[in-house]
Amino acid sequence: MTTYSAKATPLVCALIVLAPIAAAAQSPAQPGAGPMQIEQMENGFVVAPDLKATRVSGTTRGLAGAYAGFLMDNTLLLGGAAYWLPDGPDGMRMAYGGAIVGWQMRADERLGFAIRTLVGGGRTSTRFDGGVIFTGRGVDDRRGAHVRPDGRGRFRLYQEFFTVEPQADVLIRLTRRFRIDAGAGYRAIAAAHGSERDLRGATATLALQFSTADR
Repeated sequence: MTTYSAKATPLVCALIVLAPIAAAAQSPAQPGAGPMQIEQMENGFVVAPDLKATRVSGTTRGLAGAYAGFLMDNTLLLGGAAYWLPDGPDGMRMAYGGAIVGWQMRADERLGFAIRTLVGGGRTSTRFDGGVIFTGRGVDDRRGAHVRPDGRGRFRLYQEFFTVEPQADVLIRLTRRFRIDAGAGYRAIAAAHGSERDLRGATATLALQFSTADR
């Protein structure tokens, strides 16, 4: 009969425990295995007061406005914008706005770039004197365009239009949350009464962009 010494029992137990560990250490590593990395997306809101210089009815004028939206991963901007021309040629007024879609590149660095497009509509009013008749719909001029009284025999012709305004920008980072946004674009117009030439034109913009995205 085979007998085991009491001193050999701990040695046998140790070999049984260490054998799986040694086998695992000798097995080849799986290709591509490594620690999983999770990077947090930088989302936040953007607000930017905006000034535009543009051509309207053959003259250079300034428009005041702003754009705002939600910035995803410091890259994709979804929001809206609105602009207003307070005093155009011959008392002309114009306001327009709409939805914007933008894409920012290298926005977390000192110098970045962006493109965005506004799609929307607006309204103009032009002042003129006389040449009107009264109809059941109100006051119309002899061309059939809708007008409204403006006092002392003066009237305003109101017109609505559709606009698409793409532009490209340079972003200059001042701090973690503030950037200067300078760019150029073009305002394309589709109007009801053939005044596209007076309303369309190139634009130059300057804005101060504030972002809540934390980088």
